Amino acid sequence: MNIKSIIKKLAISPKQIFVGLLGAVFGLCALLSSWFEWSLGRDISFVGMSTAVLLVLFMLLRSLALKTASIRRDILRLSQRQASASQRIEASTGLSGGVAALAASGESTVGNSLGHRGRYFGIGPEYDYAWRAAQATPAYETFALRTRSLSMRDVLARAATGLQFNYKDLLQVVRSSRAVRLDNLSKVVGEWRVKGLLTLARVVANQRVLPNDAATSILLFEVVIQVFGVSALGRTDQRLYVEALVDDGRAREAARRIKEFKLTGKDPVQAALLTANLTLPTGTDAADWTPWLEKINRVLAFEGAAPISLSAGAGAPLDRLQVAEQTAKSRKPMGGDPLVTVIVPTHNGSELIHTALASLHAQTWKNIEIIVVDDCSAAVHVQKLRQICGSYDNVLLMEQSVNGGAYLARNAALTHARGEFITVHDDDDWSHPEKIERQVTRLIEEPARMANMSMHTRVTDMLSFLRINNNTSFTQPNYSSIMFRRSSLDLIGKWDAVNRGADAEFRDRLKNVFGADVEVVGKVPMSFTRTRVGSLTHGELDRGYIDPARLIYLESYTQAHKQGIAGGKTERREFAAPLDMLPEWRGKHKGEFDVIYATDFRFPGGTTSLTIGEIQAAVRIGLRVGVVQLDSPLNKPGTSFSPALLEILLSNQASLLRVHDDFDAALLAVRHPSVAQFLDNTFSPAKVSKCILIANTAPVLEGGSGSVYDLEQCVSNLSRCFNVDAVVVPESGVTRKLVQEVAGNVDVATYDWPGFIEIRDEVDRRVGARLPIVGRHSRDHRLKWPDTLQDFLGAYHQPSVFKTHILGGIDSIATSLPEAARQELAVTPFGGADVREYLLSLDFWVYYHSARTIESFGMAAAEAMEAGLVVILPEYMAATFGEGAVYAKPSEVASVVARFWSDPALYGEQSRRARNYVQNHYSSDVYASRLNEMISVKTIGDVDRAGISVGPL
Repeated sequence: MNIKSIIKKLAISPKQIFVGLLGAVFGLCALLSSWFEWSLGRDISFVGMSTAVLLVLFMLLRSLALKTASIRRDILRLSQRQASASQRIEASTGLSGGVAALAASGESTVGNSLGHRGRYFGIGPEYDYAWRAAQATPAYETFALRTRSLSMRDVLARAATGLQFNYKDLLQVVRSSRAVRLDNLSKVVGEWRVKGLLTLARVVANQRVLPNDAATSILLFEVVIQVFGVSALGRTDQRLYVEALVDDGRAREAARRIKEFKLTGKDPVQAALLTANLTLPTGTDAADWTPWLEKINRVLAFEGAAPISLSAGAGAPLDRLQVAEQTAKSRKPMGGDPLVTVIVPTHNGSELIHTALASLHAQTWKNIEIIVVDDCSAAVHVQKLRQICGSYDNVLLMEQSVNGGAYLARNAALTHARGEFITVHDDDDWSHPEKIERQVTRLIEEPARMANMSMHTRVTDMLSFLRINNNTSFTQPNYSSIMFRRSSLDLIGKWDAVNRGADAEFRDRLKNVFGADVEVVGKVPMSFTRTRVGSLTHGELDRGYIDPARLIYLESYTQAHKQGIAGGKTERREFAAPLDMLPEWRGKHKGEFDVIYATDFRFPGGTTSLTIGEIQAAVRIGLRVGVVQLDSPLNKPGTSFSPALLEILLSNQASLLRVHDDFDAALLAVRHPSVAQFLDNTFSPAKVSKCILIANTAPVLEGGSGSVYDLEQCVSNLSRCFNVDAVVVPESGVTRKLVQEVAGNVDVATYDWPGFIEIRDEVDRRVGARLPIVGRHSRDHRLKWPDTLQDFLGAYHQPSVFKTHILGGIDSIATSLPEAARQELAVTPFGGADVREYLLSLDFWVYYHSARTIESFGMAAAEAMEAGLVVILPEYMAATFGEGAVYAKPSEVASVVARFWSDPALYGEQSRRARNYVQNHYSSDVYASRLNEMISVKTIGDVDRAGISVGPL
């Protein structure tokens, strides 16, 4: 830091500098006076110096006070802007006085506003999600990585810059500052959100989609350091920054930053592996590897592990790793040493298995048996395996006749395993000679522990360290090193019968059954795991990306564990899993499907329940059904999947597919356009004949907010991803009106795709002498209620005309309601009663909500109509429910209820009209006919595959 920057940072004025220099002159005079014993001059000089010092201190304190006041004013202005924005949101979504408060703010409500100095307005998903991302940055960082979307960079850039710049413009500003001097760069960037900038830098550093992403992430990290200081970077930022420098070949800068960030002291293992990558030689000469080996051996020395070296000769460096026998910890076998069984599954791996077996043969724990299970390899590999395994006296080779994957191979080996302790080892990895001894010793020392693991690091054949997840450490727990007591198998069962992903399930099952975490022994890597294209995890796990189907498998087994299901049985699966994870389907064409349903099955309420209902209806009429999980940015990463979906998958009613699977589909039905908004970097090999995008939510809300999808972008993404022309299909008449206004150049179908409900036995509805009961059922959310107290009371609190029973709760508005109203409302929490039984207890069903949302279809209203209730709705919903409902303003509800309740004939006629309308428009039979027509598998009068006559279409 130079003198100018110090002066600027401390806000030192020229006057302060002058007074300070004057004080220094007086001080020098005082020293001279003391030296030459000039008493009068000395006294004057000391007084002058003291006066100058006091004056400088006064001026500094005054400057600091002014600076503090200025900062406070800036914070106050920003807080007022944020409070104003929050007030507008609360006013328009809350209850009581919403319109008045909105008008009082005196600000425009067009689009989205998220600025510092000045406001930048915008309408569209890029702005809407940027506003959301600024409020929930971690969630959108995770979403960007899980979807690999490049469009999300625009969202994150706008979130970082107060909606002002997209990703390209942001980079233009930053890059221009490197090309030429921009005097106002610090001022411009200083107005941006540093957390947002770092989020964008991390996403680019992790995604590595474009060739220059490493360099771009470096640029973003460095502009943060330049403007906000190096202290703005957190631990993860520092690691990613240095990693990017290493990958970009900037060794000197990386070394400097490692020292500056003090990574060696904070995380010595990671720092050593990073610097090892810096010293990685390009040749294979053993002499060139000395610097690299020094770094690795320094890591091993942290826990007293023997140093490693490379053997002479040809071959990949990973396959030449060794530890000299004289340097490895010598351990004499004891007669009481328990036997350890090591299971090594392999499939066409004879070229690399020697590395694994050699490292196991060199283990310091000598009482081991090795069971190699060949998983139906090609004949040439089987022949080589027989020769290799025959050269070891403690290796048993088992040969499977059918390829079932590594976990079925492990399960087969369990029947021959004799060891008191059992562990596994991948067929192409290298392990340190002390690995097994360290793990088994810990289990012997702690008899209560059932299992443990060791650490590993992923490497290429050339020993370059890397990672395949969002954990920025190169050293991580090795799931393939799990060692457990043989006695625990009776309680936990075997490995799950999938072809990948079961290591984590087995570990979690151990924890669930025995109530203790599986210990990770040590902090230094005991295994070097070969990572290459073609491995089981390639393409499914990558620096924050996780295939959605794997997440469904994770949630399925987690729920099963909570229910006390041990799982792991090869004869019967206990967990829902994607088709491609089942042994017989790995890497194969998944066959032909009549219909594939794609949505985010984490959506609460209508979207998921409608899709589940459609799946079940399609299965009932004999169609082969598949489901694809597509993540929506509207759902938080940790949101649970629908339990109904897991039940459907586990019962084999539908097959769980991945976007990257190869399959044929007559129809792909995608529900909720937001799931396609960021599908810009996803490509599927599937062959889809027809694709419809069901617009089941409004494309834009009042004021220009709520624009969570752009139809043209969604259609373009789907068409590119699945190589088919996608057509937009509105869910209802309400949605159709809105979609047609914003459709642009996309095709909008001439038909709608509403949800459906099952038609049950007719209910005999009659008026009586008592007060009628008005009700509604929905999730309790502020947007689900009217904006004003007046409208709420008009619709739901008219105690002289009707009683009110609400299913779903009123917590979101309870504090805004008068005490008398709260006392007179009968309220049942969400899920607190069976919906059908609840509807049978009502006479009228009334639904009004905030003006900031639009009910696209209204499944709850359809259920009420099917139950024969007189349904009262806002007037705009007539486009969906026609004569099946009555339409009125909230203030008119009381008069409508009184009119129908006083006229039995009128009430009975409207009840029958509601039920008939649903039966003719929204029944499962109507849906089945529409679906059959879409996939073109039925003709007039045909009998479907389930033996049910479909009839004329």
